[in-house]
Amino acid sequence: MSEFIGNLDVRLIEDTPQGLWMHLAPFSFYSSVQDVQIVAHLYDTTDFMTVYRIPVVYCKIGNRGRKLGAIHDAAYRYAKINGISRRQCDDLILEMGPMCGFSKAETWEIYVFVRMCGQPYFERAR
Repeated sequence: MSEFIGNLDVRLIEDTPQGLWMHLAPFSFYSSVQDVQIVAHLYDTTDFMTVYRIPVVYCKIGNRGRKLGAIHDAAYRYAKINGISRRQCDDLILEMGPMCGFSKAETWEIYVFVRMCGQPYFERAR
């Protein structure tokens, strides 16, 4: 069964509109679908969910799903070490979305948005 492991414990280190946060404790997600555990390590950073400030999009999914965003950032950062592709990283969204309170439709919206716009972030993270 897929599950988040530990508590999301972070501290704000860059007080900008997007914000940058640092993990004060390890936080992870075990995917039973992919049989992989993604770990956001102590002192890793995250901006949670990078959502462009397009009013309709931000109002709907911005400032939510912090667990999903933190793990997705870690998945991109450690994809090579974990031996997973960008698609596998993005597919984690489909598992985590409902666990973070997103409806099925919202989860798919996030997934499609990340698939369309995530490549530069993936390349920069690794």
